[in-house]
Amino acid sequence: MKGDILGEEKETGWNINTTLLTVICIFLCAILVSIFWAHHELTAVPESFINYTDYIAKYYEIQAAWLNFALFGLAIVVAVIGIFSTMDYKSKKEEMDEIIKEAKLVILSNESQMKEDLKDVKAYVQKAKESENLSEANTKFSMGFSASKDKKYEQALKYFNKAIELNPKFGEAFYNRALVKFKLDNSDFINIIDDYKKATKLMSNNYCAQYNLTEAYIFTHNFKEGLETIKEYAKNPDGKFILEDDYDIWMKVLNEHSGEEFVEEIKQIINGKLTKKPRESTSI
Repeated sequence: MKGDILGEEKETGWNINTTLLTVICIFLCAILVSIFWAHHELTAVPESFINYTDYIAKYYEIQAAWLNFALFGLAIVVAVIGIFSTMDYKSKKEEMDEIIKEAKLVILSNESQMKEDLKDVKAYVQKAKESENLSEANTKFSMGFSASKDKKYEQALKYFNKAIELNPKFGEAFYNRALVKFKLDNSDFINIIDDYKKATKLMSNNYCAQYNLTEAYIFTHNFKEGLETIKEYAKNPDGKFILEDDYDIWMKVLNEHSGEEFVEEIKQIINGKLTKKPRESTSI
């Protein structure tokens, strides 16, 4: 940058004090010269030619002529000084404009950096808030899980709701909330199915959600979705089984709707790809 804005000033060109002092000096010099020259001219005139009145008249005539000459010269000097002062003003103005331009660039650069810093701060605050929410969500989930184990389903539902509110991607909370909803009202399959569907997408190990979602589709006679879900479940390495008591219930519903589309395919997967297991041997 061209020097600091608050740094030392350079003395370049004329300023107003210098100009005034110069003009005054030139003006006084012009007066002295006119007086001296008038006196010189008078001493060169023969004494026989002058009387006292003519002498005075001649003195002021000569002095006025030289004073006019001096004023004319002074006007020229002032004009020249004005021109140089104007040139110096333009030079200083250009320099100042350049300084202002560079200052604006610095301000804009700092503003841009401040915006980036503000983004980093906001991101940090958001991350900290998310971390705090995740911790609180885990706490609420644990409380809900304990309440459901104690068969306090209403209380457990509130905890699972809060956990999901704090962490909308909490797959295990969706899964356990669906279980609690079934305990409270096993006819409310619409909300139960919605929670199981979210759990299958969000849980890393989602075979339990796939299993219960298949069951919900069979109970609601949505065999098309049931077929798609049981196909995915049969491919899951942790799946590929059916609980012994569920087998009888599933087959009873499917047999009641024998002949309907997708029913036979579901039965074939159950009988051909799933192994029966006692409930005690699984976590479902």
